[in-house]
Amino acid sequence: MNSDYYSTIYAWFEKCGIISDVRTHLRHNLVNALKSTDMTLNKDNSGPKSAKQYIYDLLIAEYLWNHNYAYTLSVFASEAPLLVNIRKHVKPGSEDDKQKLQNDYVTHALETLGIRPDEPDGQSIIADYDNNDMPLLLTILKFIYTGKLSYTYSARTEVKNCQTQTDFKISEDILREKRKIINARKKLQNEQDSYKIFETNLKKLQEELAKVQQELSSKNEEKVTQIRTHEVSTQTEVIDSEKIIINNCDDEKRQLQSLAQEQQLRIEELTLRAIRLSRQLEEVQLLKPVIEVTRPVFSKTLTTVLSESSSTDDIIQDAKQRLKRLEEESFKADQSYFNCITGLPL
Repeated sequence: MNSDYYSTIYAWFEKCGIISDVRTHLRHNLVNALKSTDMTLNKDNSGPKSAKQYIYDLLIAEYLWNHNYAYTLSVFASEAPLLVNIRKHVKPGSEDDKQKLQNDYVTHALETLGIRPDEPDGQSIIADYDNNDMPLLLTILKFIYTGKLSYTYSARTEVKNCQTQTDFKISEDILREKRKIINARKKLQNEQDSYKIFETNLKKLQEELAKVQQELSSKNEEKVTQIRTHEVSTQTEVIDSEKIIINNCDDEKRQLQSLAQEQQLRIEELTLRAIRLSRQLEEVQLLKPVIEVTRPVFSKTLTTVLSESSSTDDIIQDAKQRLKRLEEESFKADQSYFNCITGLPL
């Protein structure tokens, strides 16, 4: 802020009486605070403290000392007994220069906060603290604010209180849960889309299945009708063929029967002829000793009888052979007829 503008505003506030009212209000609040404050020593702060707490108190005290907040520093020193001898930790300087902490306390403070003074981050903080009038607390905060401190050391510096860390964790948890919810919604949306696609594909498959079933049913019906017609045709063909075979067998049977009858008649004729010839032969043999003829006539008659007898034997032998042959042919005809009847399909 410009000094002229500041002086103008201050003069105007003082002229209006605002500054006197503020002073009166502050005095009134200070008196009320002192009346209600327990002036005894706080025993909670009298016990041993950690090194980090000691460094925090040292940095705050150095900040108050640098800004000439003597009264506040005295009150703070009463609450932090370790900082009573703050003058011993500060390097002597001229009246114009600000008071500085000793180098060993600066290095100890940085090491306690997790900043190594022998590394570039620590060296830059020490140099900035030595060259400027800012206290060490503001120098460290400035360096952290500008982003020069590495993440490894800034992660180890726990300058925030438990509530801030808890809030940060809660915010991280909330963000994580939000991400999970977003991912779950995306997954749900993807699953819904995939389910819709699956439903459409399922409907298409059902339609195709219905078409295929209809086609199969029609084809099956056609095949059944074809099979039935084929069976009927085959049955009719088989029946016709059986009828033809039976007719042929009947014809053959008739022919064989007629042939057998003819052969039987022939056999009977031959038998009668054989009987007749045998009778004639017997008659001839009976008449042979009675007839008295001459020698040449006798010889002639004898040769005639012998020829006749020989022809009769031949005829009888031929008749026997023919009879045997007829019996064999009749047996073969009966056997073939029986085989033909048994070989027909039922």
